[in-house]
Amino acid sequence: MKKKRIPFLIAFLLVAAVGLICGLHYKKTHISTTDAYVQGHIHWISSRVNGMVKKVLVEENEWLKEGKLLVILDEEPFEIKVKEKEASLNLEKERLNEIKKEIDATSVQLILKKTKLKQTQLDWKRAKNLYKKNAVSKQNYEHMLTKLKIAQAEYDFVKESLNQKKAHFAVQKNLIKQKKAQLNEVLLNKDYTCIYAPTDGFVVKKNVEVGNYVKVGVPLLSLVNTKDVWIEANYKETKLHRIKKGLKAIIKIDAYPKKKFYGYVESIMAGTGAAFSLFPPENASGNWIKVVQRVPVKIVFCEDVPLLRIGMSAKVTILSK
Repeated sequence: MKKKRIPFLIAFLLVAAVGLICGLHYKKTHISTTDAYVQGHIHWISSRVNGMVKKVLVEENEWLKEGKLLVILDEEPFEIKVKEKEASLNLEKERLNEIKKEIDATSVQLILKKTKLKQTQLDWKRAKNLYKKNAVSKQNYEHMLTKLKIAQAEYDFVKESLNQKKAHFAVQKNLIKQKKAQLNEVLLNKDYTCIYAPTDGFVVKKNVEVGNYVKVGVPLLSLVNTKDVWIEANYKETKLHRIKKGLKAIIKIDAYPKKKFYGYVESIMAGTGAAFSLFPPENASGNWIKVVQRVPVKIVFCEDVPLLRIGMSAKVTILSK
């Protein structure tokens, strides 16, 4: 009987050895974790202006297309500001036209003064030459000199006045630019009373109703695009040296237990999950206990996947070379 049992024992040992070798090889080439979840982009929608909510055009869990109108704020306060800025801009434009007319009139006056100055200079030179020849009296010569000084002063005065008006014109143009910028700002704020969807997605965490007064930056709702999802697999740091970018991965989603999905390692986070938590561990404290940390690894699907919800559980096996 003992001799008959020996072949069965040998066969059992061979099968066990082969199973052990296969198990060790599988463990070496297949890096698995169940600490994995579906992740995606969450777009938090908030208002860019303060205002009262006039209409809410979406419902919780509704699927939206990019550009869909979500919320409308009361436009009346912004329309009043637009009218005020338009009136102020038109007033400054009228003032600019008045200054331009003054510049035109002063320019004509300057031409006349310049012509008069040139004629007076000629008369003075003629009188000066005659005075040297004693052809005219000193009184006449001094009279012409006085007329020359007056003509020069009048010309200088009108020229300075023209320069001041041109400077005022430049200042007024800059003021109009400021008024236009202010008008554009209030027009833009008026446009911001209509809030649109920046992407496709499901409405999640809707926190806005008609009559609410919303403030800038306060989230009203969020959009989740379930078409652009990935897996975040949290591997122990002791296995990280075997994980490289580009390695293939087998993904099992708990919601689809009978189906396998395939993907690849796109990136490895530059820190552990605990390091970026709200309260990171204080390793320098006196009560320090060594704990194996986990590092998030981003797994991207290689194929189209059915509808997946953010936060769904998964099991990921990375095929190590």
